[in-house]
Amino acid sequence: MDSGNTPMPQDIVDMDLDDDSPPLPIDPQSASPLARIPLEVLVRVTRLVSTTDLGNLRLSCKAVERSLWNFFSHEFFRKKQFMVFPASLQALVDISKHPQLSSVLSHVIIATDRLRNSVPMSFRGGETGRFLEDAQAGHKALMSTGLLKDMLADAFGNLPNLDKVDIRDFNSPSRTRDGRGTLWRSYGSVTIEAAMTRPMMYHTEELCRHQDYPSQIFMATLAALAVAEARPRAIETLLRWTRWGLDNTAFYISPYIEPSLKPVLAGLSVLHLCPTLDGFSVTPYLLQRFLTLTPNLTWLRLNFQHENEKTVEFLDWLGSSASPDASGEITASNGSITTCPPIKLEFLEVIDLGSVQTTTDAVLKLVAKFVSSLTGLSFRRVTLVGKNSNNNPDEVSPWTAFLDGLASLDGANIRKIQMSWVDQCTQTRMPVVPVFFESSQIQVRDRFFKTSLTAELVAMALEEMGRGTKWPGPITAAAKSDRDAVGNGHDGFSSDDDTDGSDSDGEDVA
Repeated sequence: MDSGNTPMPQDIVDMDLDDDSPPLPIDPQSASPLARIPLEVLVRVTRLVSTTDLGNLRLSCKAVERSLWNFFSHEFFRKKQFMVFPASLQALVDISKHPQLSSVLSHVIIATDRLRNSVPMSFRGGETGRFLEDAQAGHKALMSTGLLKDMLADAFGNLPNLDKVDIRDFNSPSRTRDGRGTLWRSYGSVTIEAAMTRPMMYHTEELCRHQDYPSQIFMATLAALAVAEARPRAIETLLRWTRWGLDNTAFYISPYIEPSLKPVLAGLSVLHLCPTLDGFSVTPYLLQRFLTLTPNLTWLRLNFQHENEKTVEFLDWLGSSASPDASGEITASNGSITTCPPIKLEFLEVIDLGSVQTTTDAVLKLVAKFVSSLTGLSFRRVTLVGKNSNNNPDEVSPWTAFLDGLASLDGANIRKIQMSWVDQCTQTRMPVVPVFFESSQIQVRDRFFKTSLTAELVAMALEEMGRGTKWPGPITAAAKSDRDAVGNGHDGFSSDDDTDGSDSDGEDVA
């Protein structure tokens, strides 16, 4: 029903003609055919293009850029790798202050990349030579003046969703957008290599002569988290080269920073460490004390970089029962030697052990201590020392004893178990022989198996494998050659590679 106030069509035309205001402009971006593509189709199509082409597409249309922003920022800025280099860390600081990206970045990786110590003669005196000298001086300033801690603290303090910080000595080959095997590199490393017109970054193996470098980065990172009052859920060290690791001094906590660092460590639920317990320290008490400040861990991974008596001593301490009133403070067992009481870790759900030589009793003792909360186990390159003194095939294998003991452990609720490249040896520690698994309950691949089943099925599988695990007899030359070819580094089983570019925790092994 017409109210009498509604203009007729001709009146509308006349109104438009009489209006002196300029016509509304047509947004060419919204009129673009690209803007009319359904988002799910656009996302699926852009997954198939290279990083360069994706960048060009985003530059070509603002509407497309807005549509793809969440997917783009998640892929390229949720997890980002940097190195100890001024321009690289400045990029981290800039991202932390970006109004949108600061809330996206949740996983910060600090890599061990660094330049060579000297500038090649062919570059001296030129622009490239000066660039390299500046880079080397900048790195030295970061490590020597405390600037590394300051820049990291500046960034960490502005990342509201910081969830994980890790230190690693490799590049993940999971950048599948640019072809299988393409590496995720530290920010700035490609620029430096391009300036050199040839690879110039240190190879990790060369870096191993700087054995304290990971420890220095680890200590600076902890201090930065404390200063920034950050509360990440996870701290990880992923070091593939066994020639270096976190030495005992890396876990030293200065009384000056301890009050602000305690909340950081207490808030951790995931801690992955690569300790190397050697050198001149009397006991591994610095690492012990460090762990007393992490009472809420649910996942502890220890990839030992060297096997020695201090590693055995530490595992014995970790598996010792804690007294109900254990405070976690350092106590003196006598006038000169300082020790720590055992810790509780009452919420611990997953234990990963790697690159360690120990006994069946020690590992069972460790598992039994946390049996009430433990749901997952992982052993990688773990050697169990048996009671066999002459490698007699008729005697019980230490892994048989372990699997049988694990299957019959009272109160066990282990639902996930993984073993890879485990060995056994006699009391004389020689020879070290590989262990192979067989099972009809779970999928086994020679020296590797992984399962995620109910506790009952896991127990059945362990019992079966225990019966089938025997001394394989004297090690053959061919077997030794195969073992040596594998080496001590990580291989394709480890998700430290981030195979899908995301946090695939279920793929991780020690």
